[in-house]
Amino acid sequence: YAHTSWPRASAVLCGVVRCRAVTGRTSSSTASDDADLLTVTENGYGKRTPISEYRTQSRYGKGLKDIKTSDRNGHVTTIETATDADDLVVMSEGGQIMRTRVGDISTVGRNTMGVTVMKLDDGDRVACVDVLSGDS
Repeated sequence: YAHTSWPRASAVLCGVVRCRAVTGRTSSSTASDDADLLTVTENGYGKRTPISEYRTQSRYGKGLKDIKTSDRNGHVTTIETATDADDLVVMSEGGQIMRTRVGDISTVGRNTMGVTVMKLDDGDRVACVDVLSGDS
C-alpha cells in the first residue's frame, strides 16, 4: 500500500485491490449540480451514482467504494462525470463500438454491481470509453 492518503483513497474508489493501479479519477469541483459519477468496467458493466452520495474525505480518509469488482464485472476501466444529456461511447478490444445516452444507464447507489452497458463477445473486453457532452 502507498503511505499517502491520495493513492490509497483513489484505489479504493476505483475498486482496485491493493493499489495495483489507479485507473482514473475525476474532479467533482468542475461537475455541474446534476452530474453523476459514471463507472464502466472491463466486462461491459457500469452504473451512475449521484456525486452527492460521495462524502468529502479528510486527509487520512480511507476512501469510498464505488463499484464491486468481481469476475462478473472485471476491473474498472473508466470513471467520468456525466449528465443525462450526455452520450457514452464504448469501444471493445475486438472492435465493437456502441453509443448510448448516459440517461439510459441506471442510477444506483455506491458499492453495487452495476448493470450491463455493453454486451461483449466471449473473451472481449472494454478498451476505451468516452463521454460526449450533450452540447455537441
